[in-house]
Amino acid sequence: MMQWPRHRQEIVAVGVSTLLLGLSVLLIVIHIRTAQAMQQDALPLAGQVSSLEHRRDVLRRQVDVTQLQTALTAGSIRERLAMYVLSDASSNDRLLSLFSLVSDALQKGGAEDYSAPIVLGKEEAATLHGETLLKQSVSFSVTVSQDGLDTWLSLIDLMGYVTVADALPTEDVQLLLSKTEQENPAALDALQQFLSLDLSMYASNPNDQRDRLLAAFATDDARASVQTALDVPLLQEAVRFFGTDLGKSVVDQKLWPMPLVTLQKMTVEPADKDMQKVTFVLEKQGRKTN
Repeated sequence: MMQWPRHRQEIVAVGVSTLLLGLSVLLIVIHIRTAQAMQQDALPLAGQVSSLEHRRDVLRRQVDVTQLQTALTAGSIRERLAMYVLSDASSNDRLLSLFSLVSDALQKGGAEDYSAPIVLGKEEAATLHGETLLKQSVSFSVTVSQDGLDTWLSLIDLMGYVTVADALPTEDVQLLLSKTEQENPAALDALQQFLSLDLSMYASNPNDQRDRLLAAFATDDARASVQTALDVPLLQEAVRFFGTDLGKSVVDQKLWPMPLVTLQKMTVEPADKDMQKVTFVLEKQGRKTN
């Protein structure tokens, strides 16, 4: 028997980057206002008044809009995290329904021959950023083709994510914020909306979503930098997965967002007819509600 480790960046503090995004945007706006005011100090007073007033008004409107949208967006994402991603640890109904949906779809398509019953381990306390959670092992075996295995791995890779920002490395988010600050501070609101976009919604129409964001940048260099920041494997994987009938069924049956589950171990053995027996050992995390 051989083991195939699947390299994946561990999900820690899922959703935290999105929930803090609004604060980051507001701090950047304040920084821009201060920097612009200091920059204007060297100019003749008569020439700077109208310019400062115009920028102040633009940025004030920007702050007002961003504060409102951040409150609404963060509240909505926080609710979804609590309800679906880090839900009550004692409830596994959505997780079992999700895995059943995947197995049924793969078996109908001939990509899976057999799935063994799911074994749930004992809940254990865990700490994530100062909060007590419960973690639980989830183990099962399936006999699948390579396509079936790829589907299972894509699903597991996407579990626990909610927004575009969640799927981007921290340095890419910082690059996007930096480029927006340099190019067009008034576009911070558009950037925040893009980063807080539901990952499944982005994946359903990625070109249009990107084009809306790129329209806020005036130079080819800035647009190229933004494109590079968005060309990450997880976003590409989301586009592929949610473009399939299975991915659409996950959304239609309200099984998205998916619980926070990470791959701990995977073993693979040859099976008949170009199939392979794959055993997954996963770890699910959820909130302790009492």
